Amino acid sequence: MNLNAILRRCTKLCLFAALVAPLAAQEDDFNDGNDTGWTRFAPLNPFGGTAFSNNGGSYQISCQPSPDPVSYGPSRAAGLRQDRSYDNFCVMVDILDWNPAENSALGILARVQSGPGPGNVNGYAFTWQSKDNDVQISRITGEQAADISGNPKVTLTPGQSYRMVFTGVDYRLEGRIYHHGDLTTPIIVATAQDSTYEGGTCGLLIFSYENTRCSGTFDNYFANDGTPPPIQATLAENGGMVVSWNTLAGLGAGIEYSPDLSTWAPASGTATLSGERTLFKVTSAEGMDFAYCRLRTGTTQ
Repeated sequence: MNLNAILRRCTKLCLFAALVAPLAAQEDDFNDGNDTGWTRFAPLNPFGGTAFSNNGGSYQISCQPSPDPVSYGPSRAAGLRQDRSYDNFCVMVDILDWNPAENSALGILARVQSGPGPGNVNGYAFTWQSKDNDVQISRITGEQAADISGNPKVTLTPGQSYRMVFTGVDYRLEGRIYHHGDLTTPIIVATAQDSTYEGGTCGLLIFSYENTRCSGTFDNYFANDGTPPPIQATLAENGGMVVSWNTLAGLGAGIEYSPDLSTWAPASGTATLSGERTLFKVTSAEGMDFAYCRLRTGTTQ
């Protein structure tokens, strides 16, 4: 295998990826102690009990029960970043805390097209349900959610932190959850296909299924237009090639390779995490004179 040829090809691809200007990303680590830039969606605010707090570098959203769920809906709240709209999107956030006694959902909103206002929110959501221990991708119409992904089961452990990632490319939607101890391998994946909403803003939400108090604590919010981060390629000390990318700037599913930029196949290899970068040692291109490499995003291809 001509490793130098592979490296040259990948280096050219990395340069091209770095020169393509993505739509500016949104980032908030909440270390500034405020939620400047966020639009608060609190339909039950006239009755009190909705809180948005930034304590110790994290963002907590909570809402008390609705006084009349028939007239005003159940307890719910959201924070939206309305300063930027995305068609294709990649949104990620860390989940730090929740109350396992609450039958609630928490997660990510994307392609929100209207509102926010009571009964006037349209878009998509990727949520984890704390009582049922499952995830789902929902189409939101007038604040009413319709499951479009099924309900893959996953149990999250209180006191541990997780990363939720919601991506959309055209009509293909995908939600993933990673344990914060391993940001290279998702513990659950949900997929859906829906073309109802083509673009909009993104954010975070909490929702109660039984009109009890609901809450969630978030950190390290990131959103962009789905453009994968630039990749770099180096020769491994014991032979082969290592391709790496900035994990925190947009989680990818892995590396694909091609001999001709036409036919692509998943590259086999070993992924490890080193600080904020994912290192992927490619093994499946062996025997080829050269190969092009690219980073495949998390969204279903």
